Amino acid sequence: MKRYICTLISNPRPAQALGIHHPVAVFCFISSRVLSVVPAIYWFCKCYYMAYLNPSDLWRLSTTSLWTAVSAHLSFVLTNNFMLKWLIHYSLAPTIIRLISLNMITVSFVSLSVRYITKGDYNYLLHAWIAISCFQTFAYIVQDWITSPITRTVLYDATNDKPDKQSASSECSQPCNKRTRHRHRHNIDLLELAVFAVVPVGIASFFTMLVLLWHLD
Repeated sequence: MKRYICTLISNPRPAQALGIHHPVAVFCFISSRVLSVVPAIYWFCKCYYMAYLNPSDLWRLSTTSLWTAVSAHLSFVLTNNFMLKWLIHYSLAPTIIRLISLNMITVSFVSLSVRYITKGDYNYLLHAWIAISCFQTFAYIVQDWITSPITRTVLYDATNDKPDKQSASSECSQPCNKRTRHRHRHNIDLLELAVFAVVPVGIASFFTMLVLLWHLD
C-alpha cells in the first residue's frame, strides 16, 4: 500500500521517460492521477459508512467496496496510459486539458451508472460497481491495444537510455533501427492484461462468490 501511494503522488513514469520535470506539469500530472481514483474512493468510504449505519447489510457493502477498489485501480492505469499517449502527440497544455476532461468523464460515468442501475435503491449498488468495473476492464483492453506501440517503446527505452519526445514519436524522419521498426504495430500484451485487469477482477469475483455463498447458507 505504501508503495502504491508513493507511485500515486510521484512524478509519473511516462513523464520521467520523456524528461518532463517541470514542477507545474508534474503537479498537474499527479493531480490528474489522484482525481482519477476519487469517485471510487468516495464510494468506498460511503459503503463502509452505510455499513456502520446498517450492520445487517455489511456483507453486501463490503463486497461493493471491493469492486470500488478494482474500479479505482483500473481508472488509475487508464489515466496513466492515456497520459503517455497524449504526451507523445501533444504539448503539455493540451495533455493537461485532456487529462482534466478524462477525469470529468470518469466522474460523470460513475455517477450516471450508479444512478441508472440502482435507481436510488442501494441494494443494487453491488450490481452497479460490478458493471462499472467490467466496462472499465473492456476500456483498458481497448486502450492497451491503442497505446501499445507507444507504451512498449517509451517505457522500454526509459530503462535503457534517455529518449526525447522527438525520438519516441511515430513520425520520425530518420531511418529507424530494429527497436523503432515495431512502434507502429498494435498488439495486446496478455501478461500485462492479466496483471493489471484480469487478476484484480478475478480476485474480486472470487471473494464476491465466497461472500454470496456464505450469505446464502
